[in-house]
Amino acid sequence: SVGAKADPRIENIFVWPSEGHAATQDILGALGQKADDGGFNKKATIGLFLGRTLSIGSFVLTAIAYPFVAAPAVGWATFGTLMALGPLAAIATGPLNGALADKFSARTSMTINMVIRAVLAMALPTFAYFGIINFWTLLIASIANGWALSATMTTETAYVRRIAGKHQNAVQALISVNFVALQVVLGLLVGIGSYIDSWAPTTPFLISAIAHAAIAAPLMWFTMPSDKPAGNAAPKAADKAPFSERAGTFAKKYWKEALITAAAIGSYGFFHSALPIAGALFYWVLNTDPVKALRAA
Repeated sequence: SVGAKADPRIENIFVWPSEGHAATQDILGALGQKADDGGFNKKATIGLFLGRTLSIGSFVLTAIAYPFVAAPAVGWATFGTLMALGPLAAIATGPLNGALADKFSARTSMTINMVIRAVLAMALPTFAYFGIINFWTLLIASIANGWALSATMTTETAYVRRIAGKHQNAVQALISVNFVALQVVLGLLVGIGSYIDSWAPTTPFLISAIAHAAIAAPLMWFTMPSDKPAGNAAPKAADKAPFSERAGTFAKKYWKEALITAAAIGSYGFFHSALPIAGALFYWVLNTDPVKALRAA
């Protein structure tokens, strides 16, 4: 009735004990919050896989077509040496690529990589158009492509640690099988080689250039993060140095190897053999810090 005293039992029904009430509120609060993603950037990871899949697919096309363009110009023996020079140059310049990965954000670095890949894909069609496919132009293209591939792999490895978060192991595993899976799909299932045989030799390079410039580069720009998160550990003094200073340090450290490589390249005009160049780059690789550490182990 109106004015009557409220039954205390009704209050006890709706007021929980303080400890139980607090625990329940914590549970409800946790349910209402977004689950911790452990630093996982879903958009960037999807963009990374789409971009690298497109890039690897283009690489498979150009790798099949490259011998038909280059070998007739220089001969198969020299062509084999040229194929070895790209990876050697990539290993030699590895420390410089690491400095580039530290300087730029994932968006900037990976977009630049894709643009460079597009420009380099146009190298052989351009050489063919002007009739200047020879040892020197192919040497420049081989070293440039080796460096670009190394830069892409270095920055990709560095940024996977930043975007994969708690799923880093799974993302790394998928990256490991991505290249092999694409080769199987394009080579065995699609039979892409039979299509390339019916194309003009430079067509795969034009496809690669368009794919990198029109699709892969914008994809990296719009999906990769623009910030450059600081590492968990405090950076070393050498890592804080400006890029120009670190590049200068790299040049001072490997000036002897660079001169030997330059001399070996110059010797081609006298010996008409690419073996001295391969030897010079191999010597450079042996003197890099990672290889030294491996030899000392």
